[in-house]
Amino acid sequence: LIDSWEETFGVDMIHAWGMTETSPVATIAHPPAGVGGPARARYRYSQGRFLTGVEYRVVDDSGVVLEHNDRNVGEIQVRGNTVTGSYYHSPAQQDGAPAALFRGEPTEDATDRFTADGWLRTGDVGTITQDGFLTIHDRKADVIRSGGEWIYSAALENYVMESPAVIEAAVIGIPDATWGQRPLAVVQLASGIAPNETTARTLRQEVLATVPRWMAPENWTFVASIPKTSVDKFDKKDLRAQFRRGEFHVITLSTNADQR
Repeated sequence: LIDSWEETFGVDMIHAWGMTETSPVATIAHPPAGVGGPARARYRYSQGRFLTGVEYRVVDDSGVVLEHNDRNVGEIQVRGNTVTGSYYHSPAQQDGAPAALFRGEPTEDATDRFTADGWLRTGDVGTITQDGFLTIHDRKADVIRSGGEWIYSAALENYVMESPAVIEAAVIGIPDATWGQRPLAVVQLASGIAPNETTARTLRQEVLATVPRWMAPENWTFVASIPKTSVDKFDKKDLRAQFRRGEFHVITLSTNADQR
């Protein structure tokens, strides 16, 4: 998208990252001066470099702060004068208690969003290069942990949606007796495409042209539409709940039939 807008319209699209808690922008993807060609493109595709005043770090699941490079993946944590240090308390709670309700529904414990030393746990998983450029891979809650490997649902969604047969696709992790979790592709098909095993097999083969077999979904379900949040993101909490309630007709493909 960035390349096509520049080539077609001469518009320099700038990638950025942030959240309400960071007021709201925390990074901007301006390539370093003098960088051109493929290197410039890589900088532009990243989420960018952190703004002045925003401290940042990458932390693994055990709480260890990782060295900054393009291989160490972990949760992105931030703090600074433009980063929130707490959430507004719910009036239904005792004085000093964290918010527990949002629009009448229970929500996560707000205190879990901060470390003991004051860092905001963003919930985003990614890497930070030695020169301070951030790349987000997925939401921590959406990463699929399968047989010791991490599968990024956001990347799989993009690969599935490259097919002209697909309007939208969301990927969630579902329990698997052998691997712990496996990806389930929830797909809204284009008009005229049959929601059957043949279509699922075709889509898997298309994904296999880009990713290894262990990463490609063998579980597929076809839906009329994919639920969205208030900010138009895939509502994966809702999708996981639908799966638990048995509302999806899941087609599970035999991986022995993969074309190699």
